[in-house]
Parts: sequence; C-alpha cells; structure tokens
Amino acid sequence: MVTLKSSPIALELRQLGHEFIEGQEVFKQINIKISAGSHVVINGQNGSGKSTLGKILAGQLTSTHGSIVWKENEQVIPQESVLLASSYSGPSATLHPQMSIEEILHFHGMFRPWREGANPRKCLQDAGLSTHMGVRFAELSSGMKQRVLLTVSLCTKSGLVVLDEPCANLDRSGIDWYQRQLSEFPSSSTLVICTNDRPEDFLKAESTLEL
Repeated sequence: MVTLKSSPIALELRQLGHEFIEGQEVFKQINIKISAGSHVVINGQNGSGKSTLGKILAGQLTSTHGSIVWKENEQVIPQESVLLASSYSGPSATLHPQMSIEEILHFHGMFRPWREGANPRKCLQDAGLSTHMGVRFAELSSGMKQRVLLTVSLCTKSGLVVLDEPCANLDRSGIDWYQRQLSEFPSSSTLVICTNDRPEDFLKAESTLEL
C-alpha cells in the first residue's frame, strides 16, 4: 500500500460513467480534472447521480465505466489507499449508533489523525453540542448527527474531503456554524461539495460540474 502524507489530492476523471442496473446509466462520459487543494462543486437535482459520483471520488464506490486517477504529489494513488486519505459525509453516512460523541471522537482519532490546528471538541462546542458529548449517536436529532458527521469529516487530516448535501437537516444556526467551519478550511485538502442548487452548501468554487 502507498504511504500517504495527506497532501492535497488531485483527481482526473476519464470518460467516467456509472450504472446500477445494466443499461440504466446514472451518469456517463464525465471528463474533468480537479486540481490539488481546489474547491469544486458538483451540482445536480435528486437522481442526477451526484451522490454516487461523490462516493466514487472518495474511493467508496467503483465506477462501472471509465476511470478515475488520484494523485498525491504527482504520485498515483490506488483506490484502496484513497479511502485512508479522504473523508466523506453524506445522507447515507453514519457513525457507530451505540457510541457517544466523545467515544466516537476517541475511537476515530485512534485510526485517523486530526488535521493540524483542528479541534473537533471545540468545533462541536461551537455547534452547541457541549452538553451532548456523552449522548449516544443513535439518540441525537438529525441536525445533531449532521453536525457530528461534518465535524469528523472537516477535522480529520485528509487530502480529499467530499461533502454531499452538507446543509441537509441543519437549521439556520447550524448552517451558520457550518459556513464558519468552511471559511476556516485549509488549502491542504481538496474539497468537493455535492449540492442540489443550495448556495448555502458552499462558499466558493474554482469550478462547478453540472449533472
């Protein structure tokens, strides 16, 4: 396995396509280069395949057509290594339901380091969860769960972060909190945000892919 330094990851999609049922394409022939450290938005309505594409970019799913190349410092990274160098948060993502928030942070930190300067506990305190650190994930509201998922993704040392519909289940205060975290996000990671025409999901975009 390639040893990764969690430098920003560059991606190149070549004729990328995917179908869950033969003959029924979710998307097809996507060709795009994503520069290391850039902020990219993938925009599409429900059913357009943006969530599927986000999982493929994060190495969690293999495309059925075309190819994708990940590079760190010009070195090609195999898909299995991308999983250890990326972070993903989306509607289908979850964390251990029986663990408390504090236990989740401790357990996660044993396997994935937090990025330099990031303080997940402070992040969750700012999100209004300081009195819920001992509560099991399964017992949290949908908005609280989303805050925890976003905190883990944004604070983990990763060369690539993919956020799918990050403002889903967030109220106005939650959206404001998320945007503050996003404004402090470093250029040491490539950031991809999948959205369905919700401008609050992102602050800037060097490029936008429309599905």
